[in-house]
Amino acid sequence: GGSFITESIGLTDGNGTTTKRLYGIHSGQGVVTALVDIDRDGTTDLEVSTAVTLTEMAFTISASPTSVPADGVNFSTITVTFKSAAAKGYKVDYKTDGLYSWFYDPTSGAFVDTATGYTDSNGISTKRLYGTRSGKGVVTAKLDVDGDGTNDYEASTAVTLTEMAFTISASPTSV
Repeated sequence: GGSFITESIGLTDGNGTTTKRLYGIHSGQGVVTALVDIDRDGTTDLEVSTAVTLTEMAFTISASPTSVPADGVNFSTITVTFKSAAAKGYKVDYKTDGLYSWFYDPTSGAFVDTATGYTDSNGISTKRLYGTRSGKGVVTAKLDVDGDGTNDYEASTAVTLTEMAFTISASPTSV
């Protein structure tokens, strides 16, 4: 069943209402219980419970293709997918290793090691990853769901950046 990760105490407003955010760590059904001390004597005067269903949220990252030439021209598309009931508009922070792989920033015209994207209505955000030297380019994506500045999800993927092959020939070979 559902498993909640927070307990909270709240005071009511002028309308007798208090609001709390509910966070869960497992999908399934759980129970939220409010204990009310009406006369403020330290004992519960009213107990109200309701069932809440927590749905699974999935955060994945992938690269396609998983191998590209390290030429600064060819790229791998990094795709982050956030599956949630309301997946649109979440900020995704991307970071590369800064050694082998980069994102291209059209504003500055430079390769950079960080980029920002936002999920679309399908929960998808994409960035193009370029390689500038052979090796393994690692990309990490982070997502802050509740807007508190702490990343709630983090995932990484790697792209193989291959050496560019070229051939030099001369004709004639001797003079």
